[in-house]
Amino acid sequence: MSILREEVVSNSVWAKLTRSLSFRLVILFTLFTITILVTLKLAVGFALDSQFKENIRPHVAQYLGYIRKEIGNPPSVEKAQQLTDNLPIDIAIVGKNDRWTSLEKSIDFKSLNFHTHKRHGGKAVEVTRFKNRFILKTTSQNHQLFLLMPERPKFVESITAVLITAGLVILLIYLCYRIIRWLFNPVSDIQIGVANYSEGNFDHHIPVRRNDDLGMLVERINTMASDIKNMLDAKRQLMLGVSHELRSPITRAKVNVALLDDSPYKEALDSDLTEMEAMISELLESERLNTSHRSLDLAICDLSMLVEEVLVESFAGENILFDNKLNSVKLNLDAKRIKLLLRNLISNALRYTSDDGAPPEIQISRLDKKITLSVRDHGMGISPEHIDKLTEPFYRVDSARARQTGGYGLGLYLCRLIVEAHGGELSINSKHGIGTTVNFTLEA
Repeated sequence: MSILREEVVSNSVWAKLTRSLSFRLVILFTLFTITILVTLKLAVGFALDSQFKENIRPHVAQYLGYIRKEIGNPPSVEKAQQLTDNLPIDIAIVGKNDRWTSLEKSIDFKSLNFHTHKRHGGKAVEVTRFKNRFILKTTSQNHQLFLLMPERPKFVESITAVLITAGLVILLIYLCYRIIRWLFNPVSDIQIGVANYSEGNFDHHIPVRRNDDLGMLVERINTMASDIKNMLDAKRQLMLGVSHELRSPITRAKVNVALLDDSPYKEALDSDLTEMEAMISELLESERLNTSHRSLDLAICDLSMLVEEVLVESFAGENILFDNKLNSVKLNLDAKRIKLLLRNLISNALRYTSDDGAPPEIQISRLDKKITLSVRDHGMGISPEHIDKLTEPFYRVDSARARQTGGYGLGLYLCRLIVEAHGGELSINSKHGIGTTVNFTLEA
């Protein structure tokens, strides 16, 4: 389990790194540097190889000619010894019957594979490599002369140089990374600020750390956040004003209607005023929820208890079946808005249930880490072409239907907003002639 946790942590760290702009710039800089170094190595190698073939090799051959002339023919061992004492070279003279070398450990020259590169003075100049040394060879009638050039740096010394160079490159890349991180520090501040703004916290102020392009961007984002906060405050004040101004005359009208004598006209007026009041409430609630800055009064609630409270408070005496397969369903909910959601769903189910039909059903179930509440009616059902549009504002399946069979098209729209505000999902399943089921699913 600990290994799995460590792997998850490492994956999350790697995911953060790959999303980091500074990390990507460092990787780009590193790849660009490697590409330049490889290109330079190939170019320099090609140039040196051409230089060696065209300019250095003839001098080496000429140098071998001078050495051979200095040693003489037949070769003088004393001269060869003097040359090896004064110069960083070794010489070997191999004749038919004799052999001399300045090497401490003799080499089997016959086993080496020599390649002819150039002729000098009518004699072949042959070259090969043995371990860390180049060997040049000339042949005369009676003997062969071998000239061993100075040793190249040992392998261990080369590895040390490579490691030191690699360490310096890594250090430079790290310094580059730190500088890039410093340059892009305002980006991290902007990310934190945007996260606060998305949650509705427009009082957050992004610190302005530098006077450059990113600093100017931060200042403009702060100004934008302040402007948005002012607009939202003005909008909120407008909503409160509209709510008060519309509800006040409706309340006075309802008082006046109550003073009238009982009659069908009085009942119709009272019904119209009640519907207008509900419409205003739902319009305002929809406007509050139809924004990413919506605020919920969340608390741990028992969803089953909320259903029972709604049934007792708003649907007492109605024939409604409540099938709760779970004893207790504790969720982090806004109880007031969930009750509004339940009232709308149950009212819709009752509206489309005939007097002699099966009663609406409410069911709560759990699948994995998700809780689903379903409200089902046994009405006529809805045609498939209408289902996707039912949660749009003011949409009604039959625009010409009578008042008593339908509302004003905000109920399911408000239900969807409430579910989405809780991070859930609303879905509708219906079959024509069988009935409709509305499900809302929340994370447990």
